[in-house]
Amino acid sequence: MKKLSLLALLLVCNAVFAQIMVKGVVETDYGKLNAVHIKNQKNQELLTVSKNDGVFEFELNEPSLVAFTYMGMQTQLIRIEESEENLEVNLFAVVEELENVEVVKKRKKTYLDKYREYNINKNLIKTFWGFLDKERATFQMRMLNEDEMPQTGGDLAFMLRGKFPGVYINNDAYGSKEIYLRPTFSFGATAAGYDIDGQLFDTYPNWLDTNDIMRIALIPSRSANVRYGTFGKGGIILINTYRANTHPIGENGKPIDLALLRYNKFNEEAITYEDNQRNFQLTYVDSNNGMNSKENHYTSNLSRLFQESDMSEKQNAIRDLEDKNTYSARRALGQYLLEQNELEKGLVVFKELFKGHTDALQSYLDLSWAYRLNNEKDKAAALLFRAAELGGISYFNFERTPLRVEREIEAIIDESSETEELNTKRIVIEWSDPESEFELVFVNPENKYFSKSYTSIQSLAEVSENKRLGLYSTEFEIDENLPGKWKVLVRYLGNKKKTPTVFNLRVVGTNYNDLKQKMGVLHQTSSLVHWIDLEI
Repeated sequence: MKKLSLLALLLVCNAVFAQIMVKGVVETDYGKLNAVHIKNQKNQELLTVSKNDGVFEFELNEPSLVAFTYMGMQTQLIRIEESEENLEVNLFAVVEELENVEVVKKRKKTYLDKYREYNINKNLIKTFWGFLDKERATFQMRMLNEDEMPQTGGDLAFMLRGKFPGVYINNDAYGSKEIYLRPTFSFGATAAGYDIDGQLFDTYPNWLDTNDIMRIALIPSRSANVRYGTFGKGGIILINTYRANTHPIGENGKPIDLALLRYNKFNEEAITYEDNQRNFQLTYVDSNNGMNSKENHYTSNLSRLFQESDMSEKQNAIRDLEDKNTYSARRALGQYLLEQNELEKGLVVFKELFKGHTDALQSYLDLSWAYRLNNEKDKAAALLFRAAELGGISYFNFERTPLRVEREIEAIIDESSETEELNTKRIVIEWSDPESEFELVFVNPENKYFSKSYTSIQSLAEVSENKRLGLYSTEFEIDENLPGKWKVLVRYLGNKKKTPTVFNLRVVGTNYNDLKQKMGVLHQTSSLVHWIDLEI
């Protein structure tokens, strides 16, 4: 009888544990969004529809990929692994291409967006207050771009009078020119001010070489008052010069990715890995706020493992992590155990995770890596070959095996070969929360950098595909072509729950014994963190 009662109790507990409750809100750049259809991608079941205030609530019986769809918006895929109380989903408008005409309905362009498209968007001009777009301006604005600019040299006033009807030129009491944007004979009239490459001048720029002018625009007085106040009482003359143009353009006429510029020097300030961990400890663990209000977030437990020196306290933190019994917490625990060289314990954790998450490609990669560290290479390889095999059928349904899986297979095979290869370093980046977004910065020995953004805005296709596959890692390779000291930095951009995430970075050589690993908690959504250095 006792055995039957215990069995019934276990069945009830399992049923309760399997139920995943999700609550949240759907937003756009313009506010909350109602009537968003929320479907389970496994069976195309309609889970719910968001209400007038964008709020939604639904239940799942198991971890699933969920789609948020709305007409005119890009579908957002989110992999739900555990219950969520405050899930924030942002939808962005679609971009349609119709016979070489691009019809764009999307979020408001940021300063960085305009900076990158400056050279191909001839309607943009840079000002003291940022960029102005002639096509989007709500006031009158007359403009000449580089294709329309006369390259005959000479005087600015003469050029303006020839190109812009109604411009009036006068000399002040000292013989210096004054430009009026409207014909006037009033003694109280005010001459125009000058905004040249973002700097303001209230006198005529007789030092300016008109051959150096790239773009020029005139804003009448009343419109200029809005942005420039009394300085713009007589209107503003906006001038951009070639000399100040830092917006490079490639041979194909398209903007060059600023992160790939060979002369692009890295000079941004960053906090150290240690400062990042210390700040998290002070903010979320010691001060009894933040994550403690969210039932002691698992990242707080992991942080204690890094901070505590007392073994009994470490064991308490490990037990707390085990008690969380969520995917993110258990995965972070497994990564920590492997990092601490407790390989058998880490393998046990990833075996258990794999049983409940066979539909997530990351489970195959995690367990394979644990097998590999435990010198069970045959099992490690077999697991990855199985993942690749499943991709050819409807299970994962990918046309080509993902690069992460291919490189792990190659690494296992190459490890057994005796061929000489380049001194290649693989940088594998993993994050615990499926919805984490971030920016990576790689600085080479010459202090030039390359950056990679992993966000729903800038790399939606990649992010959506990874969520579909259940893949929460990426990787890069650096070889001996540029030897020396490299830096890897990361900027956390948050997740849909506004919680920290565990970030794990490992640098692997041609032999897995050549391994350098560093994991920690990312929490500040604006700080650039100097995570690790590596020598090539």
